[in-house]
Amino acid sequence: MHKTGTTFLQDTLTRNARVFADAGVHIASAGRPVRLAKSYYIGNQNLAWQMLADPRFDASFGTLEDLEHELVRSALPHAVVTSEDFVLAFDRTQRLEDLRDTCLRAGLRPTIVVYLREQVVYAKSLYAMFVVNGKLPISFDDFCELILGSRLTWGPYIFPFEYGSILEPFARCFGAENLIVRSYRERRPANVLVHDFVSLLAPEVCVDPDGLAIGPRLNEARSYLEVVESLYRNCIATRGNLETPLSIARRLTIPVHLLDEPFDGSTPELAQRFRERFSRDDESLRDRFGVALDPYVVRDDPERRLQLEFLRACAQAWKWRQASGS
Repeated sequence: MHKTGTTFLQDTLTRNARVFADAGVHIASAGRPVRLAKSYYIGNQNLAWQMLADPRFDASFGTLEDLEHELVRSALPHAVVTSEDFVLAFDRTQRLEDLRDTCLRAGLRPTIVVYLREQVVYAKSLYAMFVVNGKLPISFDDFCELILGSRLTWGPYIFPFEYGSILEPFARCFGAENLIVRSYRERRPANVLVHDFVSLLAPEVCVDPDGLAIGPRLNEARSYLEVVESLYRNCIATRGNLETPLSIARRLTIPVHLLDEPFDGSTPELAQRFRERFSRDDESLRDRFGVALDPYVVRDDPERRLQLEFLRACAQAWKWRQASGS
């Protein structure tokens, strides 16, 4: 899923394609939107965009048909195709079958690997992404209320936080026995994900994860200041002039260095609400797929409380200006 280290994993696979090939694993290149490399589209996103009829789809980047031909030509017994956007096709049965049949026609049995993270952590990461890249103009608290109240939609896509609704369509299409579900481990060294993924490959595949070339961490967590400054610009677009984030920080005498830390608007109370809201679905994940989400411990210390005070002050100031008609 999105925000589970996918870009880092995709970069590692690409950097070490020869190592994996020597071990019998082909790292597929069809569907990489190479001309968008500055946005770190280094997975096979174009294949997912084809399945979704997404406007970003460009046949010149490679199609499912191109993937089939590539897999046949490689002649290796294993292959890896990766895109977090595949998950957005969970409610499109025919598109999932197209992906499955592409692999089967190439002589390969597809196995789906899905990484999940606890819902409140997923929420804060998605929020930062939508604010910075998608011009979202609402506070984190309001964003969470949308999630807790119903399914989150973004454009034509649904981002369910009840993970069973994502996994069951994949299980029906590919077979539950071909679905591997893992818990993404928050705040662990990046190579932990690589070690875990390599461990899921076929037993005869011998790749030493410690010997792989590792690039920089990509799509690092956004800071408080980056997220709030983006939110400020998003709000200005519809509400006119507003008090700036740095002005609010100065007014509250909040040290700016605290705002350089990774954004996290969650509180222990909010985390508990998320756990209660999704507890039944999380229990079914354990029963059905044998996975328990890695619990997220929310910080509660004086510095964190200052960061939250800053977020609340921004939301209050900007909502007040909206209410006043500006």
